Amino acid sequence: MDPNPQRQKSKRLKMLQRVSALVVTAGVGLLTLMIVVVLTPLPSVVISPSPSRRFVAVDGSLLADRTGRAGTRNQPVDVVNLSPHLVHATLAGEDHRFYEHGGVDTLGIVRAIQLDIQSVRFAYGGSTITQQLARLVFPGPRTLPQKLRETFWALVMERHLSKNELLALYLSRAPYGRNLTGVSAASEAWFGKPPSALSLAEASFLAVLPRAPSRFDPLTEQGPILKRRSHVLGLMVKRGFITPQQQQAAEDEPLHVQAPQSPLKAPHALMQLQHLEGTVQTTLDVGVQERVETLLRTTVQELRSRGVMQAAALVMELPDGDVRAYVGSADFNDVEHQGQVDGVQARRSPGSTLKPLIYAAALEQGFTAATLLRDEARPFPADNGVYLPRNFDLREHGPVRLREALANSFNLASVDLADRLGAPRVLDAVRSWGIPLTGKTSEDLGLGVVLGGVDVSLMELAGAYLALARGGRFVEPRLVAGTERQERHVVSAATAWLITDILSDDLARSGTFQRHSALSLPFSAAVKTGTSKDFRDNWAVGYSTRYLVATWAGDFAGKPMAGVSGVTGAGALWHRIMRSIHGEDPPPFARLRSMEEVTICADSGLKAAPQCPRTLREHFAPQHQPRDFCDQHGGMLEDAAGGLVLVTPSVGATYRVDPDRPGEGWGLPVTARGPHGVVLTVHVDGVLVASGRGGVRGSWRATQGTHHVVLASPTSRVDGTFEVQ
Repeated sequence: MDPNPQRQKSKRLKMLQRVSALVVTAGVGLLTLMIVVVLTPLPSVVISPSPSRRFVAVDGSLLADRTGRAGTRNQPVDVVNLSPHLVHATLAGEDHRFYEHGGVDTLGIVRAIQLDIQSVRFAYGGSTITQQLARLVFPGPRTLPQKLRETFWALVMERHLSKNELLALYLSRAPYGRNLTGVSAASEAWFGKPPSALSLAEASFLAVLPRAPSRFDPLTEQGPILKRRSHVLGLMVKRGFITPQQQQAAEDEPLHVQAPQSPLKAPHALMQLQHLEGTVQTTLDVGVQERVETLLRTTVQELRSRGVMQAAALVMELPDGDVRAYVGSADFNDVEHQGQVDGVQARRSPGSTLKPLIYAAALEQGFTAATLLRDEARPFPADNGVYLPRNFDLREHGPVRLREALANSFNLASVDLADRLGAPRVLDAVRSWGIPLTGKTSEDLGLGVVLGGVDVSLMELAGAYLALARGGRFVEPRLVAGTERQERHVVSAATAWLITDILSDDLARSGTFQRHSALSLPFSAAVKTGTSKDFRDNWAVGYSTRYLVATWAGDFAGKPMAGVSGVTGAGALWHRIMRSIHGEDPPPFARLRSMEEVTICADSGLKAAPQCPRTLREHFAPQHQPRDFCDQHGGMLEDAAGGLVLVTPSVGATYRVDPDRPGEGWGLPVTARGPHGVVLTVHVDGVLVASGRGGVRGSWRATQGTHHVVLASPTSRVDGTFEVQ
């Protein structure tokens, strides 16, 4: 000891000054740190983790769980929705003073330093859950600067967030092995249940994994995990979370750990939603989806020998247009037949399925279901010469009412209708139904668009028919629940109702499709089929009052099928799906109150006169009902003895040529009947115009003047005159 008191006093003063300076420096530093902590805003990355893309069905069942932008599968959690055992196991094993400290546990740090000294290395233990969260949000190497960084951000997070929020964020970000981030993904993956349903044994098992997620593999390294779990269970007893008896029961409980799997249902539908993040609530119904997938596979297997290699289908529930089933191919994993191609989005020739949309445009322009159309083979001017359409059955049906023409899908009558509307109006009509025809002009497409001369997707067709089913109001089909959409009117309710009435009229379509075909159901349903050139594609789109179903069948490679039509291919599939998804018969289509029913002449489409041989009831919008009575029939020519009846042309009748086409003439129907099996012939002005056994149905190109008609059989004959003006 220094004997000089003065010198000792000086030394003590210097020591005091140094300590004071150190205290002041530390105090200033601490004050500065606290000010910075208070002033630092919470980065959005802390509360906005990158969740995996989780797709669920309308009932909440999982369709797929895909990795998010961070390459992991995770979902945010809320502490109140977790098993209490999981929360307690996490706190006991990681930070039992979590609810007491302010982000940094001083006692934990002291204990960690002691362990570091004993192990002669820096383990940097003692991290709180908040500090671990900071490390997960702002990762870096395990160095002293990184430790200080974690401490700073832990203090900032404690300043802005509650303890439960911090714990929820940690459990949402903690790694649980493989590519599983967050306890929700881990619980579903390892145990097949939500984290709210975990037992004590399962919860404590999961709570161990974040300690060493790359080393603790539940499938291959359960020994180290169970050893650590025993330690955690002991800590839970020590902290008062569980009893020793509960610990023993958890130790004895067998664990059923499964390999993590990511289900993939409705893959083509989910491909359309890959741009969405987080949990996506789709409108898909798993039960309907699976039934439709089964029916597609069955139908393709039955028709594969005839060239049907693939099929696609959409099911929407009315009136909102929520997609309940979206099946892009018969088998997504069928590489040989391009199963991963999405047949719902692929664009192909729609055949006749555009006809109802164009007929609706005609009704909006004043046409009616009784308007006569020319179903006759004739050339139409086209840019590259002439356009010569033909009917599917290669026959001509003469003048036919619009209802018959659409119901039977007569091509010649439909092109006649398109010609009368004009190609520009036809294209505008198609676009108005949500079918883009991008970059196409009337010159590009011509009148052939009415027969499928343009590429369309099944989704676009379904959207157009959805508008028909909704009374002429168009909305985009909905695949994500709750999506807001803009509604617009395409056609009037009267027009939509009339098209629906025609497409559901089994009698009207019997000329082509026969009664009770695949297009007929035990309940009311409107449907239209289509077959593209050379049988490369066929389609069926139709709806009841509850569901709309759209189907396609063909070959993604574009190869033709062996005579598979819209009825035998896509139509048969449509029929099966409609029968399958309707648990009970839906209500029939309700008659629109504004429509008026009028008795008309079946041959002229005008109001029936007393002498008209065939009459029927037809529906008209009030402003479009016929005002004039039929003046074409003078009377039927009949030979009672020979059993011959000439229905049309009617003897004594006066016919008028279509005023829209002066000089072109008009296909006058030729109709007669006689004894069964007897050969009948009809001559006009000495020229044979029609023949048949037991009956005659044909057409004669009328010219102005007075004409002589003869109906004859081998044993009988009747004749008379009629006039064409």
